[in-house]
Amino acid sequence: MDRVKSARSGPGPEIAERALCLTAGTSPDAVGQLVTMAEGRRPPLEAARALLVARLHRRSDDFAATRALSAVNAALSRVGWDMPSPPTRRPRFWKRRSPSDAVDGKPVVDST
Repeated sequence: MDRVKSARSGPGPEIAERALCLTAGTSPDAVGQLVTMAEGRRPPLEAARALLVARLHRRSDDFAATRALSAVNAALSRVGWDMPSPPTRRPRFWKRRSPSDAVDGKPVVDST
């Protein structure tokens, strides 16, 4: 339920309400309008989706919410994923010590 509480603030409720209105009128560009309202970002659309899912959990025969959820999911699909870049790892290099550090005439290789 935390996702629903956090979804109630910000543009999520506006997008969910707009999705309900657009799908009720079967607007051909409902998905495009939802993407425009969300400014091409996922978090507002995900907040709207959380609200619509919570509404459907309360009343599973709410067909308007089902159509609106379908439109929001299509908008999420159109926006795509914001994949965080993987953390960069520095390559590890073997350090050679000076010949004076050699043991028995063999150079010592340090793994740090």
